[in-house]
Amino acid sequence: MRKAFKNIQFIGASVLFASMVAILIFFDLPFEPEEEVVERTQEAVNSLEVNIEPSPSLTTIDEAQVDPNLIGYNKPNESAILLEVKELRARDWLVGDKFSITIPHTGYVLETQIEEVRELAPGVTTIKSYPDETMANHILLTVSQKNTFMSLFTPDGEYELVGGQEYGWLVPSSSLGGPTADDAVVIEQVREVIAAPTSKNPVLEKE
Repeated sequence: MRKAFKNIQFIGASVLFASMVAILIFFDLPFEPEEEVVERTQEAVNSLEVNIEPSPSLTTIDEAQVDPNLIGYNKPNESAILLEVKELRARDWLVGDKFSITIPHTGYVLETQIEEVRELAPGVTTIKSYPDETMANHILLTVSQKNTFMSLFTPDGEYELVGGQEYGWLVPSSSLGGPTADDAVVIEQVREVIAAPTSKNPVLEKE
């Protein structure tokens, strides 16, 4: 009796499986659901038009050939290198885009992937990637209408980019000393482009 019941179960399972296969073939559906998920994920990535081409080059520029007024900032120190940032600013960055830059001071190639793109205020956007397993190889880029600021984190140390609409100085963070007159200018400009709404609370206004 038990043997007969098991045979019935086996036959029933076989019929059910054959029916599922027939339905999948009839409707031309993928047999393995995991493959369908992968395809849908790829379609979603394609729909975002993620930039997989190389990042815009930050070309090293001979500072003697550039009008200082176009840079917007004084040279921080002798270790600073002037770069062109027009292509970097023009890029419409999206989450998932690949970012790659060669640090001219060392030749190190920093490669990362954009994880956050946020508009902090009208005309002010931050582009951010996350550290890898070494807690390095990530960037934080802030672009406003007139300024370009970027922090780059490499295994050899951190670098800062400070510039305007066309050019910027890239300098090792370790070479920067205390606050300078330019630092005060940067702080004031950041305050202007990321200004908090004025509070209507008299108590907060006094503070």
